[in-house]
Amino acid sequence: MRAVAIAPGCLRPYVSTGLLAKVMERAAWRLEMRFVTRLIGLFFLVIAVISGVVDAIRSVASEAVVLSPLGTAWFELSPRTLDTAQAVIERSIHPYLWDPLIAWVLLQPATVVFLALSLVFHLIGYRRPRLAGRFAA
Repeated sequence: MRAVAIAPGCLRPYVSTGLLAKVMERAAWRLEMRFVTRLIGLFFLVIAVISGVVDAIRSVASEAVVLSPLGTAWFELSPRTLDTAQAVIERSIHPYLWDPLIAWVLLQPATVVFLALSLVFHLIGYRRPRLAGRFAA
């Protein structure tokens, strides 16, 4: 591996021990993971917007506020996967995880759940701007 140095020979001890390579590899991995988490957050945001539009159309059609729960929307799209997910979680992970926690999430509006997931993944992938370089001359 060949490193570009500011001064000749200043990075040579780090390159020979592989420390610089490990640091660069770790930084690249963090950058990739930030990208992946923000991409997942964007995917959840798109689903939340689509769910919100569907709820808005249903609200206008019925002349009342309609917020479809996540469980109902999932059951309308694919009832078999909902049953499979319940069976897998109850048998493989823990039976008490489904009833109090996941059942409560499935009763919440789909738009709100997907917006919350989008926010969580965006915040995981967010990197605060560095303040040191902002006011440097």
